[in-house]
Amino acid sequence: MSSILTALAQPSDLEELSALLQAVLIQLRTQGNGQWDAEYPSREDIVQDLAHETLYVIRRTQQIVAAITIDQNTPQEYSQLSWNNPPPVVSFHRLMVHPAFQGQGLAKALLHFAETIAQRDHASSIRLDAFAENEAANHLYQVLGYREVGKLAFRTGTFCCYEKSAI
Repeated sequence: MSSILTALAQPSDLEELSALLQAVLIQLRTQGNGQWDAEYPSREDIVQDLAHETLYVIRRTQQIVAAITIDQNTPQEYSQLSWNNPPPVVSFHRLMVHPAFQGQGLAKALLHFAETIAQRDHASSIRLDAFAENEAANHLYQVLGYREVGKLAFRTGTFCCYEKSAI
């Protein structure tokens, strides 16, 4: 894999990020995957991520082709699970890779970047959830050393919750 540069998204990227989200939503619908819909993630989620400077992107030939939100926000439902590491933790959300650029290691690069952020922020671990029916995502997390700590029901179905030590 060639060097993949990740950069902080800028407010001026909003339209391009919205287009990326729409491309991913169309692909998910085509695959019969209901994890994301018109309610989540929304354009407002992107606006908030930009405002909080927690949204990172990968560009190819000046086009945003992948994005991830990395922050310290965890869903309240996470408190139901027995996590292996205490706070502080880093979470990532809304990992998106444009369908035309999938299979090129971009998701893996974004995950490695999230791990770097967690180490920089002295987090004990990284936490995330993945739609249980999204076999590709669950496989990727497991291959990269994320351990499942349980399952939670969210609005659109069952999600596997993962954790990886950042220390």
